[in-house]
Amino acid sequence: MAPRRRPREGVAEQATRPEVGDAPPPQQTQPLPQDAHSGIVPPPPPPPLVAQGLDMTHFLEGMAQFVAQHRDVPVPHGGTGRVLREFLQFQPPQFLGQPDPDIARAWLDAVERTFRSMECVLEERVLLASYQLQAQALTWWSAEWETTFQSHPLRQIPWQEFVVSFERAFCPTYVRTERLYQFLNLQQRDSTVVQYRARFVELGRYAPQIMGDEGLRTQQFVRGLRPELRQALIVARVTDLDAAYQTAAALEADTLRTRARSAEVQTQVVPSQPHQQQGTVQTTPRTTTSYASTSTGTTAKSGSQRRFRHDRRQAEQRQQSVGSVQQPTGQPSQQVQRSFAGQCYRCDQMGHMARDCPLLPRVPQQQTQTQP
Repeated sequence: MAPRRRPREGVAEQATRPEVGDAPPPQQTQPLPQDAHSGIVPPPPPPPLVAQGLDMTHFLEGMAQFVAQHRDVPVPHGGTGRVLREFLQFQPPQFLGQPDPDIARAWLDAVERTFRSMECVLEERVLLASYQLQAQALTWWSAEWETTFQSHPLRQIPWQEFVVSFERAFCPTYVRTERLYQFLNLQQRDSTVVQYRARFVELGRYAPQIMGDEGLRTQQFVRGLRPELRQALIVARVTDLDAAYQTAAALEADTLRTRARSAEVQTQVVPSQPHQQQGTVQTTPRTTTSYASTSTGTTAKSGSQRRFRHDRRQAEQRQQSVGSVQQPTGQPSQQVQRSFAGQCYRCDQMGHMARDCPLLPRVPQQQTQTQP
């Protein structure tokens, strides 16, 4: 058995010796705890000093200020499911990988518009946009993510690099060059100012150098307007695109109102000419009557033809009786008579002419030759 240790003399004397003027020590009701060797456990450490308490207070105040300053800052690495649900609530379109650069660019613009509406941070954009890729577009993105971006986490891929890869795949260089030339040669022609501006902005995405400069894009917009609008804007000396658009739209609206007024005046002048309306009313019944009487007037027409033929025959006979003696041979009257030599107009017999008809009275040949 281990020998019992003796307490230190100073500690024993301090515990047993009372001091003058001090209050009597409190009575101990419980024995002091001892260690495994029946030794006395040393007393607990003294309470913290005042300086240590002040340091802890300053630390807590600093933490409170830090939390207050960063309370509204979005945390990019947290709440992926919540951000995805919020993104899908805007119903963004899906992209299937159609070989049409206009469709691809329209999808990209729609997704970026959704990001601006939900105030999405840059770190979340590639994650959300790639969720809307389907079919051939999803196949392209899987290969692009493994090769170009080396399978990095989607939050670490910059959004601008994703846009560059997307345009390189679905908006080739030759297509962007063609759209650039269309933008440079864009003319208003028969379209309205509103339609012209919409097409101008759509094609302007392929000319960022021009659209990024206020003066250049204003000059390009004015250059494509119709001559009357372009001259007015040159005189007005507009310096920004919005002012040029507003001025051109106002001038076009005023021109359309003037033309409508002129057309209305012309339509009011036309009814003041009654003879034209009367003429049209009179010609319509005549035309209708002529078509209505076609079937019933065949008999009357044939009768009039017979009367005309009979009267003509009588006139020819009178001409033959008088002109056969007076007119020499070879005159036009004889030529006309030869054309009707097949049938006699006097006796209606075939084989001789009316001048040779046996029913005509004969004149001696000598008397015909002696007459002047």
